[in-house]
Amino acid sequence: MEDMKKLITRVGEAIRGLFNHNLNLKPVNAVYKPVFNIRVGNSFSGHGMRMYTSNVDDTKLISFNNSYYLNSVSCVYNNKLNKTDIVERTNSKTPKYIIRFIEHLQCKYGEKVEKLKYEHVDKNEKICIWISKEDIVCNRKYTRNDMHFNNHYDNIDNLKKLTLFVSKIKSLIHKTDYDTLMSKHIETSNNPSFLYKYEINFIT
Repeated sequence: MEDMKKLITRVGEAIRGLFNHNLNLKPVNAVYKPVFNIRVGNSFSGHGMRMYTSNVDDTKLISFNNSYYLNSVSCVYNNKLNKTDIVERTNSKTPKYIIRFIEHLQCKYGEKVEKLKYEHVDKNEKICIWISKEDIVCNRKYTRNDMHFNNHYDNIDNLKKLTLFVSKIKSLIHKTDYDTLMSKHIETSNNPSFLYKYEINFIT
């Protein structure tokens, strides 16, 4: 109980500091202040959590990260914009039928094909799925007004929905023959923002 009181006090101090306009802001390379860091398993099974504050010129940020086994939710509040950027991420092992599909693409296009990418964008959010022969990583990014940190229930519920979304993409690959996928759902393109030379885009 005493440790929890100390934790709540430190969080409160961090938030109050964010709105303290009398603080002397230091240069960009000056600021990174950890508030707390709860290691995986110390709160409940598979869960880890940390918070830190930072200053970038005249902008103050609070970053709040939760991890749930291989999945995570990261929130960054920007006091200048009064908005919170949220990134939910899931990570899972790539099934054998998708590995075979990537190998099929590599036979056709060469080793330059390293990953598949599915992207869904609307005015409120962006979902990206990167699929390699090792794992499937899915990011959902969206922005909320004001300071917006979800609780564990909301985080886990949103991650479950994201996992279901990934399952639909996996099902698309599983149920569709290779030639149809390549002709209707896939195109290759250069993208310098990625470390690999080419990406495969699923177009729905």
